[in-house]
Amino acid sequence: MTKKLINLVIHPDPRLRTKSQEVKVVDDSVREMLDDMIDAMNFFNGIGLAGVQIGYMHKLAVVDHDSIVEHMKKKGLDVSKHPLMGRPMCLINPKVLSKSDDLIDSNEGCLSLPGIDGDIKRSSKVKISYTDYDGNQKEFESDLPLLSACIQHEIDHTDGILFYDHMSALKKKMIVKKLEKYIATHNINTVLDPNAQCGSSCTHEHH
Repeated sequence: MTKKLINLVIHPDPRLRTKSQEVKVVDDSVREMLDDMIDAMNFFNGIGLAGVQIGYMHKLAVVDHDSIVEHMKKKGLDVSKHPLMGRPMCLINPKVLSKSDDLIDSNEGCLSLPGIDGDIKRSSKVKISYTDYDGNQKEFESDLPLLSACIQHEIDHTDGILFYDHMSALKKKMIVKKLEKYIATHNINTVLDPNAQCGSSCTHEHH
């Protein structure tokens, strides 16, 4: 079956600054949105994606849990609390229940903010509640820095918050100028096309 064409929402689209709506019922339409989000995340070599990033204005996020865990394992971190799931995490109406006071330096990029990245502070541990793909209520706790940062990044998206909002006013202004210049001078492929191939220069650190 041919995948639908999906447009990636790019800054300064006002939808990125809009709070997403809560999902009332987990039905086939919601699961179809999550499937589209996973397709887009994989196509653009992301480690996470929020619904708003492909125009779905609902509190939805997907996180490539297994790739992040494998990456952390290669760095020598203890990942025993995070067995592989076999598929991305699907977070419906995710909420942060608690997060640690211990902060990490998180270098982040964003699929909706092409060509830029920046260092911000994130909590190293986070506990969330959410509804999963099948409509089950769950809680999840992460003590892996990259996984914790990715989860916080995606939940921020559902509240209209971008990663550079965690920077100082001066750094935020510099990031926005760099972003505007990049968009103006590059031909950005923002469509999920089943006949296109992702470039070899893509990294796996974008949300």
